[in-house]
Amino acid sequence: MRWKITWGARAEFYERRQRETGREPPAAFLNQPEIARGLELYADAFWRLNNDRQVGMGLGPIPFTAIDAYARRYRIDDVDEFDRFITLVKVQDSEYLRLRQRQDDENLVDEVEATDVEGVRALMKRLGNRHSPEKTDDAHGITD
Repeated sequence: MRWKITWGARAEFYERRQRETGREPPAAFLNQPEIARGLELYADAFWRLNNDRQVGMGLGPIPFTAIDAYARRYRIDDVDEFDRFITLVKVQDSEYLRLRQRQDDENLVDEVEATDVEGVRALMKRLGNRHSPEKTDDAHGITD
């Protein structure tokens, strides 16, 4: 999941760039983990259910009703099977929310008073470091 959140949206770019230029993607991109055999059902269910979450002031967890409906649709009706299913989906959901929250926290910009010259300088320096052209790979702004 961490790989998909971090690299998934960039996969097409890196694959195309490698085909066109021969340039290797970053090492972390190449380290895509494989889903353990037998767990594909739960990973697939999580990504399908991911769209059923409530979005308001922030991301909410996947609702029980969505998980229950999915389980019914795919005939996961044994109590023990359902308990395993909901547990594994919820574990993934908790990790997803944690990773997204951390990602959101990293994108927050500090606020400083306009009269705080040193604070404004420090803020501008942090923003400059975050969006520095020498750190980006190309016009897409994707960093290695």
